[in-house]
Amino acid sequence: MIVAIDGPAGSGKSTTSRRVADRLSFLYLDTGAMYRAATLAVLSKSCDVNDDEAVVFPDADFKFFMVADVAERAKRRKKDLAELGIEQTVEEIVEDLKRRDRLDSSRAISPLEKADEAVEVDTTAMTMDEQVDLIVSLVRERSERKEIQTDSD
Repeated sequence: MIVAIDGPAGSGKSTTSRRVADRLSFLYLDTGAMYRAATLAVLSKSCDVNDDEAVVFPDADFKFFMVADVAERAKRRKKDLAELGIEQTVEEIVEDLKRRDRLDSSRAISPLEKADEAVEVDTTAMTMDEQVDLIVSLVRERSERKEIQTDSD
């Protein structure tokens, strides 16, 4: 079973994905790291790739697209950077996230966008535990429904 989680930078997708995988006893695959590695490998060829759930896992059993207000995303990013010893103002991070959002969503090839069948999860006012609980419960609920449908066929 594949659960794909995508969204803009700072929306909480990486931490949420790791925790969801742990709770569901799934293997966690960091497609963001794969994307960055692939980008480095193809930069000289001017190729463009994306870690969008619609591109990397088009047939995923479950697709989620996480969003959050840019100010909230900046606060989260500031905290993460501070833990690494990097200091930036929230304002600087907001501008960086806006720039990245523009670039990611306006790429000619596979721009960042929500797949039609993906469930949008707005994490702005959610704790990390709430994000994980929501996705885990949706996956379990839909998995049970699929099993019931398969059993009745």
